[in-house]
Amino acid sequence: MLQGTYGANNNVKIKVVFRGHLRDLVGVDEVYIPISSHQKTIKVKYVLDKVLELYSALRNEVLDSSGNWDMSYFIMVQRGSDYIQVTLDDVIRDGDTIVIVPPAVGGF
Repeated sequence: MLQGTYGANNNVKIKVVFRGHLRDLVGVDEVYIPISSHQKTIKVKYVLDKVLELYSALRNEVLDSSGNWDMSYFIMVQRGSDYIQVTLDDVIRDGDTIVIVPPAVGGF
C-alpha cells in the first residue's frame, strides 16, 4: 500500500517536501498529493508530474529544454530516518516521503 493518510474517496496522500530555493518558488515547505488508493504501485515520476500540475512555476526550474527532469535536482525518498536517492521510475513504498533537493551552488 502507498504511504498515507486517507482522504475523501479513499485517496492516499503522498508527502512531497521542497528544499532550498524551491520552497520560496512554490511558497510552501511541503505538499500532500492525493493518489487513488486503487493503484497498486506508484512511481516517483507520477507524483512529481502531479506536483508540476499544481506548481507550474517549478516547470521552468526543474525541467530541461526538452521537458525532461533536470537531473542536477536530486530526488530523494525519506524512509524512516534514511534518505535514498531515487530515479523517476522508482516505486514509492508505504511510509516514504519524496524530497526535492536543488543542486548545490557556491564557490570561492
